[in-house]
Amino acid sequence: MIFDVYGRYLLEIFREGERWRIYRLSPDRNARLPFADFAIPSDYGPEEIARYLDDMLHESARPGHEIRRLDSSHEKDRRGGQATPPGRTP
Repeated sequence: MIFDVYGRYLLEIFREGERWRIYRLSPDRNARLPFADFAIPSDYGPEEIARYLDDMLHESARPGHEIRRLDSSHEKDRRGGQATPPGRTP
């Protein structure tokens, strides 16, 4: 999943085992760095992440901007239904 964070930057979030992994993407999406400012609770589902991001990052909000999920579908891994991050092979 990719989220636009208040028009400031992009976060890529995907499930790896029992935990959520968070990366900050470059504007062109060709590079990413681990985002270690906080962790998403492992029991949260994909539908809860945007609200959680808003709770954690609201201080960097800009008027007229919100946290938006940019991708509406994600590939499923054949090994257990986990989302496969872009650039990785299941």
